[in-house]
Amino acid sequence: MNTQFIGQYFTIPETAERARVSIATLHNLWVRGEGPARTRIGRRVFVTDEALRAWVERMTESTAAA
Repeated sequence: MNTQFIGQYFTIPETAERARVSIATLHNLWVRGEGPARTRIGRRVFVTDEALRAWVERMTESTAAA
């Protein structure tokens, strides 16, 4: 069985740091359904590097269209 993870997983504080937003902002975005996709492993919540990149791309496209 292949147990190697694909991609990298970031904690909520790491995600906020990489996105250059506060943790509170991330939570507010998730409440509104606008934050990056999350992955739950047990009780911990992570954001993959792919999800963070896709979210940044979506946000870039939506600000460019406005």
